[in-house]
Amino acid sequence: MADESPQDEDEDIEFPAISPAPVLIALLNLVHALVIWVVAVTVHLPRYLLFSKQRRITLPEKEPTGETRRWCRENPGLRGFVLELQTPSNTFKAYKCNSTEPHPLKNDYVDGKFSFLLATDPPVNNLLEKTGRRFEMRIQGRCLTTPTDGRLFVGAELSQRPKLNIATKALVKGAMAFISRRTPGLEWSLNDDGKARCAFPCATGVDLFIATSEGQTPPDLRGELTEEDRVTRRASSLDNMPKFAADGTTYTLTLHSAAVDFTKWRVANMPIGSPSLDSLMGPQPIDVVVYDRDPADATKKRYWLRYRCRWDAALARFAERGDTATQAPRDAPPCRSGCAVVCDVAVDTGRGYAVVRDRAAAPPLKLVARDGGREPLADGDVIRVQSEDTYLTSTRQGWLAWRESKGQEPRKEEFFVLKTDGPLTLRAPFSLVSLVRPESCVGLATGAPSSRYGGRLLRLRKKCPAEDVVRLRALDFVEDSEDFEEYDDVEEDQGWRVSTIACAGFVEVVDRRAMRACRAYALVATLTSETEQKQVTRLRTADELAAVLGLTAASLNCGPGGGVPTQRRKRDAAKAQAAKAVQTATKVKDGLKHAASRRAAEFSEWRRRRSQASVVEDESDPDSPAALRAFDDEGPSDAEEPLMDEDDEEEEEEEEEEALVEEEPVEEEAPVIEEDYYADPDDSEIPDRGPPASILNEGSPWAAPVTTDRPPFHRSAGDRAAHLLRRRLDAWLETAHDNEKTRRDAWGLVGRARVLDEGFLRGGAAEVGVTSEVLRRQQDDSIAVVARSLGEGHWAEQLAVLRKGRLDVLDALGSPKKVALPLNEVLACRFVEGPFPTLVVETVGLCHYLGFADEDRRDAFATALSIARSRAAEFAPDETTRDPRDAFILKPPSYKQARLVLNARRLSFDLVEEEDELPPWARARNLLRRLAAASPDAAATAQAELFDEAASLKRIALADVGSPLEALAFFLNLYHALLLHALLVLGAPRDATTFSKQVSYDVCGDVFSLNDLAQCVLRGRLRQESEDIVPEATTATRAGRALDAVRAKLPKRSASPPKPPTPSNARSPALDDAHWALALAASDGRVALAAHSGARDFPSVIMEADPATLPATLDAACARFLDRPGCVSVDERRRVVALPAACELLVADPEPRDVVRALLRFVGKRLWHRLSALLRDEAPVAVVYRPAARRFHEALELSSV
Repeated sequence: MADESPQDEDEDIEFPAISPAPVLIALLNLVHALVIWVVAVTVHLPRYLLFSKQRRITLPEKEPTGETRRWCRENPGLRGFVLELQTPSNTFKAYKCNSTEPHPLKNDYVDGKFSFLLATDPPVNNLLEKTGRRFEMRIQGRCLTTPTDGRLFVGAELSQRPKLNIATKALVKGAMAFISRRTPGLEWSLNDDGKARCAFPCATGVDLFIATSEGQTPPDLRGELTEEDRVTRRASSLDNMPKFAADGTTYTLTLHSAAVDFTKWRVANMPIGSPSLDSLMGPQPIDVVVYDRDPADATKKRYWLRYRCRWDAALARFAERGDTATQAPRDAPPCRSGCAVVCDVAVDTGRGYAVVRDRAAAPPLKLVARDGGREPLADGDVIRVQSEDTYLTSTRQGWLAWRESKGQEPRKEEFFVLKTDGPLTLRAPFSLVSLVRPESCVGLATGAPSSRYGGRLLRLRKKCPAEDVVRLRALDFVEDSEDFEEYDDVEEDQGWRVSTIACAGFVEVVDRRAMRACRAYALVATLTSETEQKQVTRLRTADELAAVLGLTAASLNCGPGGGVPTQRRKRDAAKAQAAKAVQTATKVKDGLKHAASRRAAEFSEWRRRRSQASVVEDESDPDSPAALRAFDDEGPSDAEEPLMDEDDEEEEEEEEEEALVEEEPVEEEAPVIEEDYYADPDDSEIPDRGPPASILNEGSPWAAPVTTDRPPFHRSAGDRAAHLLRRRLDAWLETAHDNEKTRRDAWGLVGRARVLDEGFLRGGAAEVGVTSEVLRRQQDDSIAVVARSLGEGHWAEQLAVLRKGRLDVLDALGSPKKVALPLNEVLACRFVEGPFPTLVVETVGLCHYLGFADEDRRDAFATALSIARSRAAEFAPDETTRDPRDAFILKPPSYKQARLVLNARRLSFDLVEEEDELPPWARARNLLRRLAAASPDAAATAQAELFDEAASLKRIALADVGSPLEALAFFLNLYHALLLHALLVLGAPRDATTFSKQVSYDVCGDVFSLNDLAQCVLRGRLRQESEDIVPEATTATRAGRALDAVRAKLPKRSASPPKPPTPSNARSPALDDAHWALALAASDGRVALAAHSGARDFPSVIMEADPATLPATLDAACARFLDRPGCVSVDERRRVVALPAACELLVADPEPRDVVRALLRFVGKRLWHRLSALLRDEAPVAVVYRPAARRFHEALELSSV
């Protein structure tokens, strides 16, 4: 063996390389362990000592009910939190949190309202986001009973004593002892008859306390609440704290905190973390109570309010996972071939193609096996899908359509393969695969829903995503369904009967199957049974109603408004149009000629006066240019009336020529005239005129017979047809109690929903034909199909969209019309009970009514609208160009003559109830007074109240106007109120004729314009029965002939009077206008001057009417009108009296001398002497009328006798 030499001792030994990674890992583990130990000692150990007895709560899983689903859809941010209020019957009623309007509150102790605000995710209320609070309870009301010693306590109670360990009890007692020394009046106990409670005085313990005296306006619970002396109030002692009393004072209280998160049922923003409330007190609710001491026994409490805050774990779990479909029950009945089933998804018809829509009830479908029979259906069976007389068929392009089977043998495109899990049972999902194309299944077409077909189209798709596959679920069977007669059966349901049917108007609705617009009547029916009663709204067309009620479809036509003009109106309109050009040219020429001659005569008279002056300066030569400028500045004297036509030189020449001719006197018998009546003006005074003339106050207020139930002639054709339908329904249902056929017909009419009912107000933009692809893809709560009110009893199905800073309501079927409402103009939102669940969006001038399919959709859209309103300030003001006056008037699209209704802020079913029911004339007078004192710069709430008072006039019926005197006072006040309302909202008009025909009030069941009230109602009786209201050309011709007769009687020396203008009755309504039938019986000639037209030929003062002083009021109005400078022009030489056009109806007999005699009663002393001088001799007198002024007063004053 070879020798081995030993290794050298000095040689280096190589060691293996060691990585530093394990060392670093070990160090990190050591640091991690130290951190865990420190956290366990400093955090978890105290929490374990405090909350050592934590319990895990397990609740059995329950199937969500309809109420649970509705609650989660209404506000998913609440999760499992439920707020309840104890009712006077000691039961608890759930209330919605974050409601847009406060909830009413009333019991034996308090009358008011409350709201409960919660910070949710997503946020709903912007008020809590600004402050960081997690909840805030607001209470406002009046005490109906004075509490003991004027003190109320507020606090929390637990029905069971919480189980705490020794450490927790000690900590709680120490903390409460410290708080008791700083809070006067604090009461607390961990074991008060088995309950735990903690309460403190309301006046010092609440976070906000505001006392509003009676007669003052309390703060709005919907806005921010502030208190000025909060620190002083909370620091006050028991003796100095505010007291509660039943003296009409309104108290506003708030409780808020950032330490309790009710939406998670946990403590929040605390150093100890966020433990669950159940871990602190167990699974029990928290009662927030308000109480005082029982006067009989101070140891007992008398509870005023009790709110219960509880946590529903099952509701919270359902809200977290969403509204998912439930599995079919194991014992569900099987679906057999040929049986009609109602599915959860409506596969409807859209212009012949298959579309998926949102409907109240899907139409039944038949699943028919290929080999027929009644065998149960299972996975893999080949079936056909039948709907009434059509079958689901695939086209060459892959679209699915509903086609009739033309031959006896079905086509192969009609067969589909059933896909389901085993046998098909009720509530089990199933899908369809094409038999011709086995690789393609029935799914939704890609892209947005189609606005042309009204929904999501179905087609065959090869690689269809799971979310696009159409999965149907059979929810119910239609029994005895050999055909589909049972679906439309008119047999009365067991236990249900039709009690009443009322017509609420008509609706412009979109027919989903044909995707076209149609009009139907909204029938509100009351169905009763032995145990309950319900109200349903049905849509029925004119053809459907006519077949049942025995009417003609033409009589129920609710098409565009405005009746067909009669032959006479057509002929008169044609004549007026033909003569319009000639009349205009004649007016211009006559006006220029009269203006020139009038100026020459006025200048001649002015020159004569200046020449007669005692001192005339050199520069004041009457013929100099300076004199002409002075004449223009000075004008004619107020003491002299301007002459009519000729100058002085021509007049003197005529007098000299005629003086040479001696006329033989004509001996005629002079009339008997009292000497003091036509005395010389220089040495006599005006005789006593006596009391005002009396007014007829007996019998009917109308000059002709009037039925109180008259149709609304001046609304749309739909309103008139709806009026006829209401009368027919009332008479028809009166025989239902003893007529079996009527009961069956009534149930067949409104008992079951039909096609229009099931699709009405459901779906999205595609279902109503809106072409915007962005809106058709949108599926959130900020978009909804609504029924918007267009007027009284007129609704239209449209699309409401919430956009940045505004609410847009778009017309259906691609119409470009829309309503853009800036959200910063919205005052409030509230719910009302109308024909549909209705949301009212209030602005200053109008209330916009939006009807929804059900309360869930309405509440969801109201919540989205509330969020949008809270964020409206973040967006720039709306730059859309719109007339600001449109925010105060209603323009019904189908009303006669394009009416502008000014008292349309509220609809009839939403009018405010009045405590004191005043007579109609007093209500119109009060409105007139408020309008006279109104200002465009008034507060928004004050203007809204004013317009609401105007809308309340809709309650007045024709039968309520009272006696003839009260009716005259009512219509006078109503006419002047409408005039002031129009001037306030619209301003002074440029075209007086159009203005008077358009501005209207909706009152007494019809629409009345200024022209209708003035010409037909107030002055209608003043027209002679033989007087025809004819076009302007004919009127001018007749007036010319009358003047020719006057000229023949005048002396040769006097010049002819100028051609008079067209009388004012040229603008009167047509002869067949229905308003002529409402002429008042008490009207006399004074009403023609008392009814102010607003033009400047009337004084700037209007008179209010009171039946007690109405004769004196009419006399005062006539005197104020006639005794004005320039109103009555008298030419003594020509013996011509010129009057405003309004004086035409002052006297029933148009004889000129009678007109002059009537003027003597109202004019002043100067005019009285000049007019009486015309009546001293037998020379004829001419009366002419000036044209009505076209310019309006900017403002009018109100006066009374």
